[in-house]
Amino acid sequence: MSRVTAAGIQWRISMAKALLGHLGGPDPRMLSEMRRLQQRVRDLETECLRLQAANDALCAEVAGDELLTLSVAEELSVADQHVYS
Repeated sequence: MSRVTAAGIQWRISMAKALLGHLGGPDPRMLSEMRRLQQRVRDLETECLRLQAANDALCAEVAGDELLTLSVAEELSVADQHVYS
């Protein structure tokens, strides 16, 4: 059984502190940045939900109206008419 000395304990504590610092212990700047990014993600998720709701409302309005569709040939002929007009 090894003998535990005060010097040995102090050495282990200093090594633990060195490893913690090396591995990126709780840095206040990093924690602040993480909180800021988490808030930004929440804000973007809220904005995404708002835009989806607005899009759904617009789709519901259009669903009742007749949609206008053109083939590629029709689109080109319409474009030619505007160019030569």
